[in-house]
Amino acid sequence: MLAIAKSPFPDITGDEMKKVLLLLLGCAVQSDRREEFINQIKSLDNCTQQAIVDEIRKVTSEASCVLNAHMLDEFVNDERLAVLVKQLLIVVHERDQYAQHLLEANQEQQELDGSSALSSCNGGNACSGKLAENQQQATEYPDESVSRHCAVEIADLKAKVRRLRQDLDERNEMLSIYKEEIVEKDTVLTKMRQENFELMKSHRALNDYRDEVDALREKSERCDRLEEDCERMKEKLEELDFYKSRID
Repeated sequence: MLAIAKSPFPDITGDEMKKVLLLLLGCAVQSDRREEFINQIKSLDNCTQQAIVDEIRKVTSEASCVLNAHMLDEFVNDERLAVLVKQLLIVVHERDQYAQHLLEANQEQQELDGSSALSSCNGGNACSGKLAENQQQATEYPDESVSRHCAVEIADLKAKVRRLRQDLDERNEMLSIYKEEIVEKDTVLTKMRQENFELMKSHRALNDYRDEVDALREKSERCDRLEEDCERMKEKLEELDFYKSRID
């Protein structure tokens, strides 16, 4: 939302707006009023309905747009995957906290910029007024104390400006640090999502291999039984040949 508010242009924040609309659509069809929303969707033409259904699947069924921790409950028996999911949730929580800190720091910087501009304006006017007053006093009453008083006030104003600039620089530095940390956390989150996706694929492949191994094991056991039957049949056949030869 911050990116959309700062750069409200389709070519810049179009993807962010699409994400917001996707999340709103997913929330609508999973809320208590889902039947009402579904009926409204059904009143649209078929092409629009199909397009909306495809977008809803991205939020409710697929893991490409939204990561649902409940979908991973079935893999809790896998210790490595459970640890990965736990770390992933921690990274998501930290990312949200850093985003909140960044938003608060940005708001504070805007307030500080406004206060600095107002203080500079008021301070400049006040300083100009006091300087003119002191010059008039110096003309009418040529006293060194007036000059010293004006110099002290100017030095005090300069010190205030320096403090404000220093505070602004510190806040800008903190803002840059927060931005770098958010970029780093997003990179880690993307990497962990990819690893999670690969682990899920490996888990499915492992289940398929297990099914194939079970089927092959059953076939092998059946072959062993058939071989045993063949051996018994051969022995009986040899006995029959023996008895036949004796009878002959």
